[in-house]
Amino acid sequence: MFGTGLMEVAIGLIFIYLILSLACTVLSEWIAGLTGMRASNLEAGIRSLFSNGTIDTTKTLADAVYEHGLVQSLYRQDWLDALLRRPGRPSYIPSRTFALTLLDILVPAETGGSRDLAALRNAILKLPSSKGKEALLAVTSHVEGDITSARVAIENWYNDGMDRVAGWYKRKSQLILLVLGLGVTIVFNTDSVLVAKTLWYDPELRASTVAAAQTYINENNSNTSAGEPLGKLKSIRGQLQSLQLPIGWPKEQEPGDYSRSFPREPRDIFFRLLGWLFTALALSLGAPFWFDLLNKFMVVRSTIKPREKS
Repeated sequence: MFGTGLMEVAIGLIFIYLILSLACTVLSEWIAGLTGMRASNLEAGIRSLFSNGTIDTTKTLADAVYEHGLVQSLYRQDWLDALLRRPGRPSYIPSRTFALTLLDILVPAETGGSRDLAALRNAILKLPSSKGKEALLAVTSHVEGDITSARVAIENWYNDGMDRVAGWYKRKSQLILLVLGLGVTIVFNTDSVLVAKTLWYDPELRASTVAAAQTYINENNSNTSAGEPLGKLKSIRGQLQSLQLPIGWPKEQEPGDYSRSFPREPRDIFFRLLGWLFTALALSLGAPFWFDLLNKFMVVRSTIKPREKS
């Protein structure tokens, strides 16, 4: 019985972290869309590939790529870009599109003519000296065969660079999630220590929370919910309120309830801040992590309950 109660407390906490992580995800996606973070991150990655190399005295290789018709067809400047006076940029460029664009910039296609590997290398050699030129020479120097082999080599070079870009974006997102996690924790006043104590000492509340977690798992096949951002946040708030856990700021203090107002005693303040810190760090792990973990705990619990009954 002790083991089951402990597991149900863990399930309750995981479920709370999942719901709040979804709120962080909604806000993070909204911030990414507002700031154009994915597009700017991709542009920084492409510029790092060429190391500010130029195609002539007036234009960089990266600018030439973005101005090419193949890439321009992937994006348009929307109203938000116009309002913020920033150029519209794609958030994703396929490797094949990038390679074809770069080849056409270096060795433009001519009517009735064909491009070969020698022409590509000569075009690279004619570029102004830069680290980007060195990179392109290194990529194409060991290519054997025809221009198709060069295209594949450029695609592989681009994909390797995009792996680094994905790492940059992940680190930025992790920092944003940590800041958002702290903000959501304070806004919803979610003290992990207080929630855990409440679940432990109230079996009925614990059982209803586990049941809500099971219902959520049954109704959702992924860690995200559909709908507009505002609708998602309202749904998340409604789910938290339906659990009747000590989450949120009280409108008025009720005697006999666990206090959700900010404490005044130094010892209580320390434990409240500690509980907030636990919650914020948990939310920074992201909704996919908690969704998968909740699934695993529910499976383990389903195997333990029949044994206890027998």
